[in-house]
Amino acid sequence: MTKIIFLISVITFLFLCEPFADENIHNILSDLSSPERLEWNDFKTREIEKLKLKNKISLLKKIHFDLKNELIKLKQEVYFKNSEHDKITKENIELRKETNVFLTELSIKEYEIDNIRKEILEEDIKFGRVRCDKFEIHAELDNNNSTISISINTDLPKSTLVNITINRMFVNAEDNQKYAIDYFAKKVTVSEWEKTRSITLDQKKWENQFKSQIINYRLEGKKKDIDNLKFFNVTDIDNYVNIYTEVSMDQSDERFGNRNKNLVGQLVTTSEESKTVRNITKAYHTIDANKLINTQPPLYKHNEPKSQREAPLFDCYYIGYKYGRCATLLTKGKNCDLESDKMLTIPVSCRGQESTERGISAGVFSAWYSFPD
Repeated sequence: MTKIIFLISVITFLFLCEPFADENIHNILSDLSSPERLEWNDFKTREIEKLKLKNKISLLKKIHFDLKNELIKLKQEVYFKNSEHDKITKENIELRKETNVFLTELSIKEYEIDNIRKEILEEDIKFGRVRCDKFEIHAELDNNNSTISISINTDLPKSTLVNITINRMFVNAEDNQKYAIDYFAKKVTVSEWEKTRSITLDQKKWENQFKSQIINYRLEGKKKDIDNLKFFNVTDIDNYVNIYTEVSMDQSDERFGNRNKNLVGQLVTTSEESKTVRNITKAYHTIDANKLINTQPPLYKHNEPKSQREAPLFDCYYIGYKYGRCATLLTKGKNCDLESDKMLTIPVSCRGQESTERGISAGVFSAWYSFPD
């Protein structure tokens, strides 16, 4: 009942107040649409637009000023560029003049040189001389370091015989001298080697020769009592190979004369008895030098007792070496250079030893290398 009475009161209040609310709203709308109010709004809008225009004008003036400065700078740069261009043009004209003078002088010199060459050639033909002013060797290893490509570029006759040797050198600590073992050695003609030839570098064969040669040096040193060979000990091995080329002293072409006495030119080396042309070219070819040095046959030093200094000839490796070398020499019909026949037998203590087997292999190889078929 109370709720019903409250609702009736609220409805009655709203009904009585409605005319007054409409009147207030009407007054507010009338005020907003009055001429004075509209005129003020237009004025305010125009002022805002004027302010915006002023800002735009200021911005445009600043841009114009900046552009004007840039234009001045560009004009200055153009002026300097033109000045530099004029200077360069003058220098180019002078340089062209100097170049033309130089080329003219060069042409005259070349003409004179050609005439001199013709005169020299005529004299060489007249007096039977052979000239060498160019002797170049081109060498290049492949990526695997197993093959080397070689060619000869020279002004010598194509029939010229040339000795070509490819070797690697190592140092003997006893005399601090270098010794060499070859990979390749052959006498060839220029015509054969004008085009590139490929040579295989057999590293395994070289290492076997290296070990055998050390033993040969020591044996020769003992036989002849030469200390620097008797105690031969390698301490350094080159990390490159040498390509050594030399014009042979024994030419089939008669124009060279006896021991190349008719050989002339800028590259000719003259001695009392002969003339030749040489070239040494290096090609880097790395190997495990430390391994080779550490695996060379054992060495007994000067300051050790004599009995121990003699020991290398009687240890198992040396016994095997002498046995293998002697047996091989006998099969090839050569004399055995052993000091006693008892060395033809291997002591029981050395039989089956790894060092003995290595010595036998080295001895056999040494004999075959010394006396190839």
